[in-house]
Amino acid sequence: MDKTSLIKIDIDHRRNYKRTKSSVNFYLRWIDYYFQIFPCVVTANKTHKGFHFVVATSHKFEPPYIIAFQLIIGSDRIRELRNLNRVASGMTNNWNLLFSEKFRKISKDEIETISKEKLIDKYELV
Repeated sequence: MDKTSLIKIDIDHRRNYKRTKSSVNFYLRWIDYYFQIFPCVVTANKTHKGFHFVVATSHKFEPPYIIAFQLIIGSDRIRELRNLNRVASGMTNNWNLLFSEKFRKISKDEIETISKEKLIDKYELV
């Protein structure tokens, strides 16, 4: 997992899943065209306010790039502002949390297991 990055997207709206999936796919294609991130969806979950998507990339990206990708795809702006603040203050671990992860720490081994089990074809969200 050392040579990959996780793009964590928090979309807070009540649109239907099909429309949200279409929007996320569009921006993933656009980012992939310019940065060759080769995305694969690891998870897609409905939340109380909207949806969480976690996308594994084929390359390791620095935190500012990940924050930019998350913003472009449509992640919550306040969340990304907080992420940027954490990175700017020197935080190197756990700067990119989704709300559900604040209560349950996910180990690197578990992320690797999840990514191996749930990776699906490029650009196709479940």
